[in-house]
Amino acid sequence: MKLNKKMIMLCIWVLSLLMTGCSAKNSEKDTHNKETKGNEPQTVKIDEVDWNIDENIVDEKRCVVLDYTNNSNCTIVDFELSFKAKNDITDKEKEKFYQDIQKSFEFSDDDMSELKEKEISMSTGSERVVNPGESVDKVRCYYYSGYYYLNDISHYNLMQPDIATIKYISDGNVYTEYYDFISKKYSTEDKTEKAVQWSNYDIGNEVDKPEAEMIKVDLDDEDLFKFDVCGMSKDQYDQYVDACKEKGFTDEKNQKDDRYSANNEQGYSITLEYDYDDYEIEVRVSKEE
Repeated sequence: MKLNKKMIMLCIWVLSLLMTGCSAKNSEKDTHNKETKGNEPQTVKIDEVDWNIDENIVDEKRCVVLDYTNNSNCTIVDFELSFKAKNDITDKEKEKFYQDIQKSFEFSDDDMSELKEKEISMSTGSERVVNPGESVDKVRCYYYSGYYYLNDISHYNLMQPDIATIKYISDGNVYTEYYDFISKKYSTEDKTEKAVQWSNYDIGNEVDKPEAEMIKVDLDDEDLFKFDVCGMSKDQYDQYVDACKEKGFTDEKNQKDDRYSANNEQGYSITLEYDYDDYEIEVRVSKEE
């Protein structure tokens, strides 16, 4: 059957509408995909953290320390490394390692027997706020999971990196990324937390909320509020002490260069301390009985 000219034009018009509708739908789909992709949090990979471990002098003592530079686009708020003994470590190297530790820390034979039951390891890390392009240096390394400083680079040379933990800020939240140096695989912690936290009670109104990239709430109750303000210089600490005085905390109980404690007329007490290692202000606000 032949179609007349009007029928042909009508078919072309209907086909044009259908094509336009499909194009619009595809365009909406592409836009949605782009928006979804754009809303995904950024990540920090281990090759974006330029880290190095070497000897350096800290407090007039030779120590094994971590230095690192944040080459990512995110602010890192915690970077930790764990190490374990190399697979090819010899019995002779192990024996010397244990002898050195016993001599350095005056461990008893019983202490050493207990220590030898553990896997040889070391660890290090910094909870400083490190913005993109910034660096951290002279972060002490520890034998095993902490407490005793690593002070012999030959002991570090017996180790291989095991797991890296990277905590960083993206979209106002703190994410945790793990990297397994052995399997060369990443895994992301499901749980996140707000980078800037504050009290849910009226006690939070007794002090100013500092301008900071990260505020961690440790305790939040009607009569007790404890929080850490991260990434703060000593000058910023001094300014915050002045701000607390302006809020009425002028009945001083204790004031030192890095510590301030006072009461206000409303029956609240405040204590501030400055942490020179992690560049944090530790704050405790409580209701006096």
